[in-house]
Amino acid sequence: MPRIGWKILFLLWLGVALGTTQPLAAGSSHSHPKRHKVALAGGSGQLGRTIVDTLVKTNKHDIVILSRRGPNFDEIIPGTAWKTVDYQNTTDLAVALEGVDTVLSFIIVYQDPGDQAQRNLIDASIQAGVKRFAPSEWSCGDVSLLPWYVGKQNIRDYLAEVNKDQEVLEYTLFQPGLMMEYYTWPHVFHKYIRPLQIPIEFGGRRALMVQDQQASERITFTSVDDIVHTVTKALEYKGKWPKIGGIRGNRARSTADLVNLGERIRGKPWTIDKLKLADVQAGAVNSTWIPMPNHNSVANMTQEEKEAFGKVITRGMLLSFGTGAWAASDEWDHLLGKGHKYKSHEMFLREFWKGKP
Repeated sequence: MPRIGWKILFLLWLGVALGTTQPLAAGSSHSHPKRHKVALAGGSGQLGRTIVDTLVKTNKHDIVILSRRGPNFDEIIPGTAWKTVDYQNTTDLAVALEGVDTVLSFIIVYQDPGDQAQRNLIDASIQAGVKRFAPSEWSCGDVSLLPWYVGKQNIRDYLAEVNKDQEVLEYTLFQPGLMMEYYTWPHVFHKYIRPLQIPIEFGGRRALMVQDQQASERITFTSVDDIVHTVTKALEYKGKWPKIGGIRGNRARSTADLVNLGERIRGKPWTIDKLKLADVQAGAVNSTWIPMPNHNSVANMTQEEKEAFGKVITRGMLLSFGTGAWAASDEWDHLLGKGHKYKSHEMFLREFWKGKP
């Protein structure tokens, strides 16, 4: 092959590796129908990166990862384009979103002062002519008892405000409840998802339980794979996105039910701290232990700050279990049909904890 041929091949390979071009399918010509273009804000994070990997495998979309920084070597994903953006600059964001059809946001809301990054992302999406937008939800519906999630409600209100006269940006709130993989703490099950220490701890055979609210508790668990499946299918969905986008994987009736399941799976009785509802409502979590936050976003906190944040999270989760806040609705389940079978949380937990001390 002439020398110039090797250069062309190398440049084509480099373009694919950096996401600046897409490989041609076998037998295809240089003329392609327009591909759906998806931008992920925070797409290098845990759930975002998981979705990116799946979208790359489907090879149905052009994928753009938006980030405040440039990529590390191991974050360069063939079949994607990485764009370094300033979330405080709406004009800069609008340029980055030119030609994008759908934006998925994974911005950490409690690290977004005044919710400005997501507000600017919404404004830039409208300016750039983006059709669909999914804000950084990925948890529960009612966040009134979860102060670190107040930004989620603020962004819901902002999306309603910008669309009040006429719809300028179609959107959905992906709400899957709790990720099933959180219950593998302290072990890592999923490649990118870090488990969280929460009030029901299978690893330590212990739990915190509010004894006066068991009758009203409802909790939805959805596996990461099922969340990713739903998002992937939602991107292909031709109809109108539902504003509330519930994903109902599995539902437990109460923390007591989960503890009973845990005792059967783990083979030994658990240590249960039974708390009074009035005490927790008053801000007192009188327990022998407090789950500690371990997300990347708290890496720069002091131990004292982590402990204080852990108490806030624990109180909020315990109270919100009782209000049904974590009981996801099932809009996407109905829209995408009955063909997909959600992973059973009991089967998953039995398989994961089998043989572990």
